[in-house]
Amino acid sequence: MKKGIFFFGLFALLLASSFILPNQSVTASKSSEVYTSGPKTKKVAALTFDDGPDGKTTDQILNILKKYHVKATFFVVGKQVKAYPSVIKRIHKDGHYIGNHTYSHPSLTKSNQTKIRSELTRTNQLLRPLIGYQPAVMRPPYGSYTNLVISEAKRAHMKVVIWSVDTRDWSGVSTGTILNTVKKETRPGAIILQHTIPHKNMSNTTAALPKIIERLKMQGYTFVTVPEMLGMKK
Repeated sequence: MKKGIFFFGLFALLLASSFILPNQSVTASKSSEVYTSGPKTKKVAALTFDDGPDGKTTDQILNILKKYHVKATFFVVGKQVKAYPSVIKRIHKDGHYIGNHTYSHPSLTKSNQTKIRSELTRTNQLLRPLIGYQPAVMRPPYGSYTNLVISEAKRAHMKVVIWSVDTRDWSGVSTGTILNTVKKETRPGAIILQHTIPHKNMSNTTAALPKIIERLKMQGYTFVTVPEMLGMKK
C-alpha cells in the first residue's frame, strides 16, 4: 500500500512539473538563449516596456526618460507598430532599443512552429524599414515559452528575454505598490517589467517612473538597455 502511494505521489510531482503557468518566468541557462536578468557583478538595471507603442502613454514615458537621460528597451507588438510607426521612429531616434514582442500578442506556448515563426517574422519585417535593424532580443507574451519558442527565436537570431522585477502595472496597482515592488526586488542586473499600452490605469506607470529612476540612481544604479546589459554587440 505504501509503495503504491509513493509511486502515485511521484507521478503527480512529475506531472505538475511539466506545466508552465502564464506570467511565470522560467529561468534557463545562457546556452538556452533565455535571460531573466543580467550579470550581478555591476549595479545596473534595465527598464523595459511591453505591448506598445500607443498614441499616448509611450510618448509620456519617452518624455520622462529624456528628462532623466535614461535609455530603455521597448518590446513592441507588430500590430501596434503598424498603427503607430511615427512613435517607433521616435523611440529609435531617442536612442532606446526596440525588441520583438510578437505581432498579435498570443500565448506562444499554445502556438505551433508556423504560428511562432510568423509572429516573430512579421514584426521584424515591420521594424527593419523603420529603425534600420532587426531586433536581437524578443520577449514572449506573458513570459511563457517552450523549447520550440526558444529554437524559433534562435533561428531568427534573437535571444529570449524575460524579467526579474514584475511591477504588475498592467493590473492597475497603485503607484506606491509599483515603487515598493521595485524597491524590494531590484538587484544588480535587474530587468524591470512595465508597460506602455493602456490597460486599467497606466497613469500609475507614468507617475511611478520618475520616482523609480530617482530612487535607483540614488542607490548607485546605472540604467542600460537589455543588449548593453547582456554584452551584445551592436
